[in-house]
Amino acid sequence: MLHKNPIVSSKTSAMREAITNGLNGILAPVKNLVEFKNDFKRLKNKKLRDKYGRNGYNIVKTKFTLKKMFEGTANVNWCAFGYKK
Repeated sequence: MLHKNPIVSSKTSAMREAITNGLNGILAPVKNLVEFKNDFKRLKNKKLRDKYGRNGYNIVKTKFTLKKMFEGTANVNWCAFGYKK
């Protein structure tokens, strides 16, 4: 996403955090190769590729900053030891 490329992925847990279907990429059903293939074909549309790429870049620059990633990891670690922030 940082390189402004559109993303096509399956609906696995980690990908659903980063990708909003139809906003910055396409999330295909898990283990459905026909649907996955069809989703890739949709990216022949340049406007759609550009839209997903641009939106993905904006999301990664705001939602996945180093500070936010560090704070999220620190919160998980604190909770693992029974502390509340």
